[in-house]
Amino acid sequence: MPERLLHGGTGLGRWRQEHRGGCRPKTAGLLLATAVAAGLLLLLAPFLYSGSPDADRNAWQYLQALAIPGAMAVPGHDDTHMQSASAATHDGEYGGFVSFGKKVFSWTDTVHITIVAPDHNFDPRAVDSIGGTEYDPIRISTREGTLERYKLVETGPNTGIFAGEITLIGFDHDADGDSRTGADGGGFDNPQRKTGGSGPTSGHIKAGSDDAITVSFEYTDGHTIVDTAPIRWNIGQIEWSESSYPASGTGTVRVIDPDMNLNPNAVNSFEVDVWSDSDAGGISLVVTEKSESSGIFEGAVTFTTDDRSSGHRLKVAEGDVVTASYKDNTLPNPYSEADEQSVTAASQIGALVAPLDRVRTSELRITDGFNVDMGSSISEGQQVQVSTKLTNQQERKQQFVYIIVIKDAESSAVSSLSWVTGHIEAGQSLSVSTSWMPEAAGLYDVTAFVWESLVRPSALSPPSQIMVTVN
Repeated sequence: MPERLLHGGTGLGRWRQEHRGGCRPKTAGLLLATAVAAGLLLLLAPFLYSGSPDADRNAWQYLQALAIPGAMAVPGHDDTHMQSASAATHDGEYGGFVSFGKKVFSWTDTVHITIVAPDHNFDPRAVDSIGGTEYDPIRISTREGTLERYKLVETGPNTGIFAGEITLIGFDHDADGDSRTGADGGGFDNPQRKTGGSGPTSGHIKAGSDDAITVSFEYTDGHTIVDTAPIRWNIGQIEWSESSYPASGTGTVRVIDPDMNLNPNAVNSFEVDVWSDSDAGGISLVVTEKSESSGIFEGAVTFTTDDRSSGHRLKVAEGDVVTASYKDNTLPNPYSEADEQSVTAASQIGALVAPLDRVRTSELRITDGFNVDMGSSISEGQQVQVSTKLTNQQERKQQFVYIIVIKDAESSAVSSLSWVTGHIEAGQSLSVSTSWMPEAAGLYDVTAFVWESLVRPSALSPPSQIMVTVN
């Protein structure tokens, strides 16, 4: 028995008792107690299956004893209590439950199924099975297909826990949006198989994009236990592993989308688009699943400043933004199956500088024509310069616009608006100034802004401000 079957269930499924004559009052409490004890066993299963067969059997019997009122009068139980509890639990009066490996599935997932059914542990020395006959059928269904009499096998002698798995195989759909790829050459990317298989691991069943899988087991005549889990598509995510990379480094693109795990028994791959400011055409990058059924895909991009883009190599320059884009063709409601959505992620080439630290400004000053500082008091009608020094703190050339806004401090009316455009090389400093001739006496608010451009008002540094008195 594969180890993954031993640990396939991780929680209580919905437990339902269907009885033709209704539940008898005297057994209702026992049914609930048994379900609780069985649920505890399921949660402890990963720890219990690591010991000897005798230890496993004793642990199971102990938990069974907890379900029998009076069987465990005090701590420190003895073997007589054990045997009595085991015999009573297998008299057909107690129910079980169905559990899945997780709460929600994608259209091509492997579904691990666990059924706790202590009454079907007929031979404590052997590994029993359930579901494969007309007397104890297990039915597995989606809206796209149905399997009858699916067999599950006991996880070990005398456990009363039965496990198996079934693979969802989706439906005909172009998952990557590329009609040139696909299992049949026509763009359908999921494996093209039909619903079939008898268990415990051979089953596969078609599933829709907005579907559900239901497992029902006729525990005894008139008693059926059922659990259902939704099947949903997901909105994919894309990201770079780092916020910035050196121009001669290597970047990693990561896509997270369980819907592209098209074959859960293999490592899957597909292509995404990657480009830079230096090469807008970019490259097609293959991203490969990190492991079977992970739904996480990664691909490495090598950056170069000398060579042209080719294969997994991308042409960049210092200060470039590199962008990765993934087209998601498996979108959940309210999208339709024909919808496509692009998701993108960006990173930067070169040292990453905070937006307002890209350009450092020195103290704002009022100077004369010879760059002599005039302080904060000037005369009406006097020609002056509003000056500062800009320093580019990035490893790339930066375009900028230096804007001076002068307002009357009392009325807030704009007295003067002027600007200068230019660029600063990486790491260099530049003095900039604009001219101002005040026409009236008063107190003025002088504010300087440094933006990328007038059409792209992204601040490169915090604004600077001084107050000037005009006499």
